[in-house]
Amino acid sequence: MSKRTPRRKTNKIRAYMYANPDVSLKTLAEMFGVGIHTIYSIRHFDKKNSTAATIASGGSEPPNCTVAHQPDGFVKVTGKYKSVFIPEEQYSSLGPAQLSNLSHGLNKIPARMQGVTPIVNDPVNQPSHYKVGGVETIDFIEAKGLGYHLGNVVKYITRAGHKGTTNGLEDLKKARWYLDRAIEKNEYHNPAN
Repeated sequence: MSKRTPRRKTNKIRAYMYANPDVSLKTLAEMFGVGIHTIYSIRHFDKKNSTAATIASGGSEPPNCTVAHQPDGFVKVTGKYKSVFIPEEQYSSLGPAQLSNLSHGLNKIPARMQGVTPIVNDPVNQPSHYKVGGVETIDFIEAKGLGYHLGNVVKYITRAGHKGTTNGLEDLKKARWYLDRAIEKNEYHNPAN
């Protein structure tokens, strides 16, 4: 059974290692009464996860996060995927390991988003309300060879309830209008003919 170095001791080693970068690893191991493999493990972990090194080297903020002190006595910490509000006194008492854990939690991809390509909204070339479901509406319309009126029917149906300010019903009414117009104009033609 392997003996694990307690977390506090690891954090002390880490802090000393980054405050004194010229100290040899063998000297560190002797100073803290641990095997040299422990020092190598800490250094390897820190290279792999640069967050701990940033905090241990004097950073008082979680790495890869923005920190904004609010006038109401709270601190807003924002990562890539999440934000959290923490009381000022609680935030100031967080140690390096807790800041590292906070950073990890705020920057970790939520389970519901793993394996999903994020939809980037380009309102001109690729509006996100036309890409819901993973297929861009214009690609579907062109692949099916739909004309102007039927293309608009598909467009309004696929964006119903997904475009910011509309409630969906308005888009469905527009789709119906274009469908009635296509029927009136006898627009549909069979691509096989």
